[in-house]
Amino acid sequence: EIAHDRAATPQPRPAPLYVRPADAAPPRDPAPVLIG
Repeated sequence: EIAHDRAATPQPRPAPLYVRPADAAPPRDPAPVLIG
């Protein structure tokens, strides 16, 4: 039962999705924010 819930849970899918847009989108905004 636990294995079924783990396979159905979108944990490894949303993880890369969150890092992709955050690393590919905020490289211009977070760059100046980190310096400031």
